[in-house]
Amino acid sequence: MPYATGGTVYVSGAYRYHKFTSSGTLAVSEAGTMLSIVAGGGGGTINGGGGGGGGLVYTPGEAVTTGDKTVTVGNGGSSQANGQNSVFNSHTASG
Repeated sequence: MPYATGGTVYVSGAYRYHKFTSSGTLAVSEAGTMLSIVAGGGGGTINGGGGGGGGLVYTPGEAVTTGDKTVTVGNGGSSQANGQNSVFNSHTASG
């Protein structure tokens, strides 16, 4: 039985990763730990370079309790605009 459902699940050794490309719900059936959250990156310009990466929250080993958890995925920014914030488990990665 999985410890959590939601997003696209990847398994690497003893680790399970849940990748969300849009907002949704992570349903946690057994407590686990959290690793990172990434925000939407900034947009580039027509005559300039590409946009920047989104902010990162890295919290290795932080407990995630059971229950349904809201996952907010920040979109990337349009031309010359910042991306949007991503939010999970009381943490916000700035866009």
